Amino acid sequence: MKGTDGRQVIEACTTSRAESALRAEDHLGPGSEAAPDPSAVSQERNPETPSESP
Repeated sequence: MKGTDGRQVIEACTTSRAESALRAEDHLGPGSEAAPDPSAVSQERNPETPSESP
C-alpha cells in the first residue's frame, strides 16, 4: 500500500507540473516564462552539457 501510494503521489506531482507548464504556455504564449523553466531543469540535470553553447 505504501509503495502504491508513493507512486500515485509522484505521478500526481509530475502531472501537476506538466499541466501547469502547458497552462502557462497557453496563457503566456510560447517563449514567455514557460521557456526558461525547462532550460533550468535541463541545465541542473546535465551541468556538463550546456544547451546554449555555440
